[in-house]
Amino acid sequence: MTIFGQGFAYPMRTAAGRLVMTAGEARIFESIQLILETPQGTCPLDPRFGIELAAYEPVRSPTEVAWHIARAIERSEPRIADLEVAVVGAEEGTLYVDIRFVPIGSTVQRNWVFPFYRKV
Repeated sequence: MTIFGQGFAYPMRTAAGRLVMTAGEARIFESIQLILETPQGTCPLDPRFGIELAAYEPVRSPTEVAWHIARAIERSEPRIADLEVAVVGAEEGTLYVDIRFVPIGSTVQRNWVFPFYRKV
């Protein structure tokens, strides 16, 4: 039994004529990806879901962007603990964000480096 549930894969796709389903910790990674790809205010059922628009501004420091990302994940993903977010690299218009967390019910830390695109 998993506490993380099962649902349609994100992004939605098919295999052998059926919708692909995901379960377990893969659901957490998909949820974080969805949070990071959604500007706050664009989800009609939950206007607070996603990243605050201020995080996309090029004038924000990498530390501020990491803070906005951590805040959005903490607000929308209850299945994780011990969240740490840090910017580990940057290119023109892209910050590489290292997201570390421990899934609830686990003792093993997971991490994911996610490209976060901003205005140039």
